[in-house]
Amino acid sequence: MPKKSRQELLWRLLSLVFGAVAVVLVGFSSWAGINLPLNVRFPVPSPDGRYFAFFDPVRGEKIEGQSRSDLVVATREGKLAAQFPLSPGTILWSGDDDLAVVSTQHNLVTLLPGLGGRFLILAALPLEPGSLPAWSPDGTKLAYLRPGLRGEALAVYNLQQPQTTTVPLPADFHLNQAWLLFWSPLGDELYFLNDESDGVALEMAQIQTGQVAVLARGGNAWGPPHLRLPQLSPDGSRIYLPVQPESVVQAQTGETIWKLPGSSNALWSPWSGEGLLYYERHDFPRQLFAHDFAAQADITVLSGVPTNGFFSSNGKSYFYRERNSAASENLTPQLGS
Repeated sequence: MPKKSRQELLWRLLSLVFGAVAVVLVGFSSWAGINLPLNVRFPVPSPDGRYFAFFDPVRGEKIEGQSRSDLVVATREGKLAAQFPLSPGTILWSGDDDLAVVSTQHNLVTLLPGLGGRFLILAALPLEPGSLPAWSPDGTKLAYLRPGLRGEALAVYNLQQPQTTTVPLPADFHLNQAWLLFWSPLGDELYFLNDESDGVALEMAQIQTGQVAVLARGGNAWGPPHLRLPQLSPDGSRIYLPVQPESVVQAQTGETIWKLPGSSNALWSPWSGEGLLYYERHDFPRQLFAHDFAAQADITVLSGVPTNGFFSSNGKSYFYRERNSAASENLTPQLGS
């Protein structure tokens, strides 16, 4: 057989094989519901690891012309805890094993308190389109943005006394494409980003009084669709600001406490459980540093760190990757002194 004919036959065989594989993958994806968005496709564990929540497509059933899915809550042992017909969305666990499910359109949040392992649908709350709610540290309250007469309104739903309270913000203050970040540890203050004419501001609101304070301004560097957001330290006393130059401010006043050294970047998960801030320096490759705020000192945490590596410190796991690095070398990380 001529060489050209053999090549043509080989290409035909490869085309048939790849075509068959594609058909099988499409069929499997349809059967397994892999057409669902990434944020609803996989089980989401509760903070204490007792439960998993996920969406299960129901084959052959539709609701209002849409394929039906069930929200399934199961224990880590595999025992079914609850199952409800609910459209897929973003799953948010509280620290007290309560659930909030945000619709894919981000205009509705459904609350499902745990009640000692017996989940039920308590309320469905309207959301300002595009926003996400935030659980309080004790898991008893959910802060969310809802449409109001004057635009966006900040509200808090109390699960212990099922009702919504609107935070009494000043009459001359306006929320504009706000993005809720986190609560204070005591649950009496809420931090959020708010759009201004010249950028985005980090602001703090008192839940009871509605008093608002501007802590910092970050130009256009914060908030969705950006990935880098301000992050609160574990004790709630400091906030890391991911804007050049990267810095740490006092959580109540916005006063700058410390700035990262030049040519440095904090990790994506910058805080340790003890309140150290982890960062990398471009002038010291394959090393990881931390700033100790109590001692006002910088320490070397790891050296000889390979690219794209994982390490664990103070009970938290971190992902470490050098920018624009060459191929990874087989090096063993060493703890710094």
